[in-house]
Amino acid sequence: MEGQAKKAEAWGTQTGEAQKKDSQPKRTSILEVEVAPVLKQKPLLKKVEVPEKAKLEVLFSRPLWSNKVEYILAHVGYSMRAVNQWHFAHMWLHHGGSTSFLAPQVCLITAVYLNVVNAWTLSYLSQSFQFSVPWEHCPLEKNSSNFDPECARTTPSMYFWYRMTLKASDRIEDGGPPAFSMCLPLLVSSCLVGAFMINGLKSIGKVLYILVLVPSVLMICFVIRSVLLDGAKFGLQYLALVEISAMYNVKVWCHAGNLVLLALGLGYGSVVSLASHIELSNNCLNDAFLVALINLGFMMITTPFIFCVLGFWSTVITRNCSERNAETLVRLVALGKLPPEAQPPLHVQTNPVSIFTSWLNKLPQHIKSMVVSQIDECNIEKQFMKITEGPNFIFVAFIEAMSFAPGSVFWSILFLLMFLNMGLNVVIGLLHNIITPLQDTFSSFEKHARLLTVVVFVLMFLCGLFFIQPPGLYYMRLLSDYWIVFPVIIVMFETIAVGWAFGARR
Repeated sequence: MEGQAKKAEAWGTQTGEAQKKDSQPKRTSILEVEVAPVLKQKPLLKKVEVPEKAKLEVLFSRPLWSNKVEYILAHVGYSMRAVNQWHFAHMWLHHGGSTSFLAPQVCLITAVYLNVVNAWTLSYLSQSFQFSVPWEHCPLEKNSSNFDPECARTTPSMYFWYRMTLKASDRIEDGGPPAFSMCLPLLVSSCLVGAFMINGLKSIGKVLYILVLVPSVLMICFVIRSVLLDGAKFGLQYLALVEISAMYNVKVWCHAGNLVLLALGLGYGSVVSLASHIELSNNCLNDAFLVALINLGFMMITTPFIFCVLGFWSTVITRNCSERNAETLVRLVALGKLPPEAQPPLHVQTNPVSIFTSWLNKLPQHIKSMVVSQIDECNIEKQFMKITEGPNFIFVAFIEAMSFAPGSVFWSILFLLMFLNMGLNVVIGLLHNIITPLQDTFSSFEKHARLLTVVVFVLMFLCGLFFIQPPGLYYMRLLSDYWIVFPVIIVMFETIAVGWAFGARR
């Protein structure tokens, strides 16, 4: 045994010395190098350092983002949805300040829905380049100087939205062909997103610098301008309202949960799809916190802007209502239908709301009853709370408010451009989650990536024609109210599956 141990020790010593000699560089004289034939020289193996990004591209055969900024912008642009900003403001207004395979299908339906919204925005944007925007006044009847009677019974912005843009039917059962005036904006919207995505990440990354940063700059400009509007202070007062009782309302918690899922894009698969083009060594946890903070910061900027504009909108509507009531009373007194005591003050035009309301409250009860029966109710608080959720929030109330502001054409164009950029961001994120899984599953799609992109956008355009029919708005409202349940179910099952497979602690 001792002999074997000594042999093993000697063998180990010899091996160590041999390795040490091999590791030392071999000395060669200059003459030997010059005289040695070139053919007998052994090529020196040079260690070439391959970048980590190239290794990952070879390993996964998937292109990577050019830099981390483009990757973060993709997540921010996808999560910074314009619709969520209005949903958050609507929740605050009504509830106070307390508030894998299936995923591509969900993405397709949601992308079709949002692409139609982008088409509406393009339609409004194309008609904004007029000195007097068409939704500011009622149209005239054919061969007459009178206004359209249907428009006279409502507001010009609402008439333009339902009758001129949507060609909306009175019931969901009433069918009809797609609105011809919306076909071109829908096609342009689809082609825009297709052009941005046709070259993959190379084009998407560069476009995101504009689609994400431009709305952020415009929003800051809008916040500064909105604070200077008449009635902005009244709108900001609602930011201080807190309903403690809403904390015990299950419906409010459901709305808040849905808002978080929509804001962060959970359940659609787009977050995973966008993150699959980054290095494996990337810290996704820090990225998640960063995107959530940027999203929260943008929402905190957007909400005061919305409330300022709504305060301005309700102030102007109430002022116009008081002026119309004063004109109505003057006419009725002149016709003898009301007593002379019902004549409003002559200086009511200087401040219609306060002067008219003060005068009305000082009238005797019997005269006041006669006056109230002949006029409309003008209440700024009730007008402010008339805001409804959905497309009407933007294309009726907000667009109408923009038409009241000085320089309405300029501000309308900027607002619609900002809204369009935010909408294009979301559609890009959703459709990326459709194209990427198809390329991963079918190798032929990866070879013909451009053709696949064209097919997806043609399909999205054809599906969008269904929603620009006369009853299309009703179907979109159904999707908006009930389709959100599917991402919630997907997230729930994903969480259960991951917890079951990997363990809850891991």
